Amino acid sequence: MLRTMPAMTAPITRRQFDALAENLHQLNILDAGLTEQIQRALGIDLHCWDLWIKSKGVWDFRFKAGHERLKEAAANFCGEGNPVSERHGDLSAAHLAIDFHDTQTRLLQSGQPLLSADVHKLIIDCRDLYEMNTTDEKRLGLVLDFLSKKVCPQ
Repeated sequence: MLRTMPAMTAPITRRQFDALAENLHQLNILDAGLTEQIQRALGIDLHCWDLWIKSKGVWDFRFKAGHERLKEAAANFCGEGNPVSERHGDLSAAHLAIDFHDTQTRLLQSGQPLLSADVHKLIIDCRDLYEMNTTDEKRLGLVLDFLSKKVCPQ
């Protein structure tokens, strides 16, 4: 059975990882035999539930019928013939564009200065991050994803 993880406290310690590790063994390729495709499907399904809760039921892509509606919405949003879905790297760039918008919106709402809109300045500001090895990059991504869900729930 999967377990809900406890609230995180600063500073981050290895012990706080224990609950995540328990779930990880039930969801990974080696121990649980889940393929990457099944892992991606579970991730999409969990996002569907999260969106349903956050939208108070307005966006309901749960279950098989909801998954079909989501597939149709995705095809309308960035399907065949749309350059975002056909040019190499544009889907990743679209995710970044959404992340930039969300970050700017949150900064504005909290009264903080906005990030530069100059892509080259943003790249310079994260040089230390893009020079990291892939393992460290993935670890950072995991911690940020985890903390954004546990410490700063929407």
